[in-house]
Amino acid sequence: MSELKLESSLVNQEKRHGRGLLLLLLAMFSLPLLIVGAMYQFHWHPDGGSHGQLISPPQALSLAELSTLQGKTFGAVQWKNKWSLVYIGQSGCDAACEAQLHGLRQIHAALDKEIGRAQRILLVTSGAEAESLARIQAQYPDLTILTGSAVDQFARRFAAGTQPGSTWLVDPLGNLMMRYPPGFEPRGMYKDLMRLMTYSWVG
Repeated sequence: MSELKLESSLVNQEKRHGRGLLLLLLAMFSLPLLIVGAMYQFHWHPDGGSHGQLISPPQALSLAELSTLQGKTFGAVQWKNKWSLVYIGQSGCDAACEAQLHGLRQIHAALDKEIGRAQRILLVTSGAEAESLARIQAQYPDLTILTGSAVDQFARRFAAGTQPGSTWLVDPLGNLMMRYPPGFEPRGMYKDLMRLMTYSWVG
């Protein structure tokens, strides 16, 4: 009888341990989302007047399968687990676009040891000259340039009702969460991104 009680006690301990481990894992993955949710709820924004505008509520992007300039597939897997700094080039990349790309490169480089947690993406709608895009790719070799007919429809999910030339921040779960107007101060986006990375265990 005592053996049965001991066995039952061990089983109960294992169950409690299993539940505790599950709750811990859930907390680890849900806490970043709760923090971001609280930021939206209480209208948090970083110090400074030129930082990004929170998108409330955050918009889950339907992550279409797109193509890079080199013809490689860029789908949901490539968007996940990284903070994505996204600029939309209307029919190519004009001088304003190139200025934004330069700013995004500065932000990315300033992340230092966290640089691998972010990526820079240029969405190019139809009509861009291949030669111009090749030049930009050569200038920014670690920039992901997405092209093709599917980009036009995908880009509308970002740009509806906003200024052309905006820059966007997509979180590691594929949510559109912040927008930066044309000509924004790169230092502001850098501060936003570092703060988000500090409180997030995803990406």
